[in-house]
Amino acid sequence: MALLCSCAKSGKESVHISDIEVDSTTGSIYMNDSAFSGTAWSDDEKSVSIEANAGELTKVVYYHDNGKPAMVTEPEGGVCFFSEEGRPMQDRAFFEKYRELAQKAESIMSSIRYK
Repeated sequence: MALLCSCAKSGKESVHISDIEVDSTTGSIYMNDSAFSGTAWSDDEKSVSIEANAGELTKVVYYHDNGKPAMVTEPEGGVCFFSEEGRPMQDRAFFEKYRELAQKAESIMSSIRYK
């Protein structure tokens, strides 16, 4: 089964992951006490993006240093892993080759605020 994943960055002013909150009971995503729709970026605006629609998580994307998607997670679609060249990879091979990227992504995701 193939998973199609698309990722694009826009030139608009970014919302950061540190600007959003996650309801620890429902998992809903909020910004300023309203359900969040849009994309929130890591503070460096290049390592991780989180997409939500009406407070529901739709996608989390971790990026390689070259800007290409490294790991794409969709709640209903599973996880896709990619090499720096954009080729699909198996999860074990990805974590062996890109251990530092996985650790950096985990650190960024652990900074999410819960309410």
